[in-house]
Amino acid sequence: MTFWNAARLADDLREGRVSEREKLRYLLLLVALHSLAGSGSASVVDALRSDRPGAALWPLLGFVIAVVGLVACFRANARGDGRHFLDRIYCLAVPVWIPVYVAYLAAAFALERLAGPMTPVDGSRPKLGPYLLWVLLLLAPAIVGFVRLRRYVARAAGTAP
Repeated sequence: MTFWNAARLADDLREGRVSEREKLRYLLLLVALHSLAGSGSASVVDALRSDRPGAALWPLLGFVIAVVGLVACFRANARGDGRHFLDRIYCLAVPVWIPVYVAYLAAAFALERLAGPMTPVDGSRPKLGPYLLWVLLLLAPAIVGFVRLRRYVARAAGTAP
């Protein structure tokens, strides 16, 4: 893998010297870097500096879900023709994730109205029931999205998931 010399990697990509498995490694490294140094609540570094107990759990769970999901997509692609993995991931992500996010927004709006916010505005400790519902709602889109993405990557590769 090339970590610093983008020109060399560009040449390797143009000449077809980067395997699909190596492209997956680049993608997983990008996900790891984003999880460690991303912005806001997605950053493990920011979460570790937080005074909230368990704050680092969210970005770590997001990272684990992304890695497991991407590896599952890669394997589904490999069972088919094994080609164009990144093309399929990036292109299929749009029609796969848009309905997931629309459903998430609708569910979040409904949950906000029915159970209230995840963290009370007055700073008091959240009630366990609504908090657990919010946790499920925050994790579900990533899991559902990767399950759907895996199915369509397999279809594009010429196999059933």
